[in-house]
Amino acid sequence: RDDMSVTRTINYEVPTGHEAIAPVTQTVEYTRDVNGVAGYQDPVTGKPTWNPWHVKSGKAEFASTSVEQIKGYDSYVDGTKATEVAAAAVTEKDGEPQNGATVTVTYTANEHTLVINYVDGNGTVVGTYNVPGKTDETVNVDVPGNVPTNWKLVPNQQTISSYKFGSGDPQPIAYKVEHGTEVVPVDKTDSRTYRKITQTIQEVPAGKTDADKKVVRTASVEFERTGVKDLVTGKTTWNAWNSNSETFPVYNIKEQKGYDSYVNGVKATEVAAVTVNPDSSNITDTITYVK
Repeated sequence: RDDMSVTRTINYEVPTGHEAIAPVTQTVEYTRDVNGVAGYQDPVTGKPTWNPWHVKSGKAEFASTSVEQIKGYDSYVDGTKATEVAAAAVTEKDGEPQNGATVTVTYTANEHTLVINYVDGNGTVVGTYNVPGKTDETVNVDVPGNVPTNWKLVPNQQTISSYKFGSGDPQPIAYKVEHGTEVVPVDKTDSRTYRKITQTIQEVPAGKTDADKKVVRTASVEFERTGVKDLVTGKTTWNAWNSNSETFPVYNIKEQKGYDSYVNGVKATEVAAVTVNPDSSNITDTITYVK
């Protein structure tokens, strides 16, 4: 043999869905020829003696070469991040050049972040939801579940539930939000939502003293309202009371022979009707008799 060649193969393992990249074969040509002679033959034994192999041109190595790049991915050469396959000297065994070790190029997807901004009516970003992912990866997105505390999405906006990343960082997505609210219910222990106004009519019987005072009528009216609390500002807007006013009816005093009747110290034959509102205080009327 006067000539031979050795090779090194570079194989590409591309990500799913990407077009295949053909293997690259590097070749180094060798020859024994020196001035047209590859060797000589012993005239006695007839045994040939060959000249050593030497490259026809250049170096006895597989040259460095750039690795094919895929946008959005990092390339790895035999497991090490790199953008080229390094040069490698051709090895020999028993004086004969050997093929180079096969090189494998793989790819790892770049990491990206989808930024989702929650924007109020003034255009101010009040919260951000970062969705991580990698090139060509489809991820789940939960826009409603990541709205900032005490805010809510403005109605009638279409929100994404998934996102497929491309080769670069995506543009941020904005969703409009408004203040969250909650109903403040009627609570009988909270005077802002519930008020009970009571009229008590008491009587000191004719010819008796305060020690004999008794209640002859008790009546109450209730006022209720609800409110809406702004969860961002903490301010509550109150709805109207269920009634603006209520009236306690007239109470007719039973005539006592030989006595004049008085209500709260004023001569009268009845406790007049009285109208109250949510801001009124409890009322106590006292009937007494004077001979």
